[in-house]
This record gives sequence, structure tokens and C-alpha cells, in this order.
Amino acid sequence: MRVTSTLFVVLLVGCSQPQTADIPAPHVDSRGAPCRAPRLSETSAVRIALADLERRKYETRDWEAPRATCFANSHGGVWSVYFQTKNTDDVEGCLWVLIDDRTGKVDPRYVVCG
Repeated sequence: MRVTSTLFVVLLVGCSQPQTADIPAPHVDSRGAPCRAPRLSETSAVRIALADLERRKYETRDWEAPRATCFANSHGGVWSVYFQTKNTDDVEGCLWVLIDDRTGKVDPRYVVCG
């Protein structure tokens, strides 16, 4: 399931149409190549994503532990931090937070399931 979910977000982000945002969405390589030498660690990426969710008033205590994966892009890499709710009845119970590995900035557009 983890590989399928990760592949889904890579394809979804790589194929999505650009939208107006505070910062541009990092382009993720649709082949899903991992980052070669990420600047951020997985722990740092998760910490940044959690802080951004809290700032936006998301309640995450009923969610599974997040998972983060770094994918190569034209600027170095982007972290995809995956959050899944423990409530299996919640159709929109998961999301991805994308973080630029070079700058540590969070893409303001979360990728939500559903």
C-alpha cells in the first residue's frame, strides 16, 4: 500500500495543472527517482509538515504516524509527507504535504485524498 500511495502522489503532483499559490509547486519527477543527497532528513520533513498542519488548525492526534519520502526534481528534491487518519470510514482521511528539500518551504496546496 505504501508504494502504491507514494507512486500515486508522484504521478498526481507530476501531472497536476499549475495553480496560483504563495510559492510555486515543486515539480516531482514522474519516474519517482529518490533524492540523491537530501538536505533535510525524513524526521525534519515530518516535523516541518506537522508544524504547517498545526498552523493551519488541522487536528492530527487521531492520525497514523506520518511517512516521508524524498523524490528528485529539477531543483534537487521534494519531500512528500503522507498522513492517514486512523478512522477507516473517513473517505478524505489522508493527505500529502509537499516540502521543497532545498528551502524547507511547504507547498501551500495539500494533496488530499478523496
